[in-house]
Amino acid sequence: MTSSTTTTKSAQFLQEIQVRRSHYQLAKTPALLSDSQLEHLVQQVAKHSPTSFNSQSSRLVLLLGTDHTHLWSQTVPQALEEHISDPASLERNLNRLKGFADAAGTVLFFESEKIVDELKSRTPQYAPLFREFSDHASGMAQIHLWTALSLEGYGANLQHYKQANELILKKYHLPSDWRLTAQLVFGVPQGEPKVKDFVPDEERVRKFGCSTA
Repeated sequence: MTSSTTTTKSAQFLQEIQVRRSHYQLAKTPALLSDSQLEHLVQQVAKHSPTSFNSQSSRLVLLLGTDHTHLWSQTVPQALEEHISDPASLERNLNRLKGFADAAGTVLFFESEKIVDELKSRTPQYAPLFREFSDHASGMAQIHLWTALSLEGYGANLQHYKQANELILKKYHLPSDWRLTAQLVFGVPQGEPKVKDFVPDEERVRKFGCSTA
């Protein structure tokens, strides 16, 4: 096996993560998975995505139907209007939201600050790092779910309208310590994603040493 090849198992995995792309033109139909299948998929990602110290700090909320539409037509616009004072900037942001509402659903990603604070108390030597560890956990859950949805035929894009945190917590009576990290919008892709350019591998990956004599 040469240095440019991979094993069959890892090649399959690499092919699967290449399927995950950003799709912004999304539709609600046809339904590719049932609501219960989507819920199970989200549950499995939440359960098996790694977290620092096995803290299991990630929290996921699946929004479908009118709840998904309300998020992008009411909740997020209200949050933006409360946080963005520049009219031109506000208009640009509001214009982007209709495309998200046209999709099939949204998964909200949160991190439990209560758990992060407990980790800080139990392991004070790492206290300054636990928020960063928590963000890492959320990112891994996001990429796992994004890839899983892509393998089922969905397109998706990741958004970060964190201004809506308090409104979402209030609407769904969620714990006050939940910190919103991202929204994964998914639906039936309409067209292909843009061609992706890559910088040379050598600019991003370096190797030192050799495992053979």
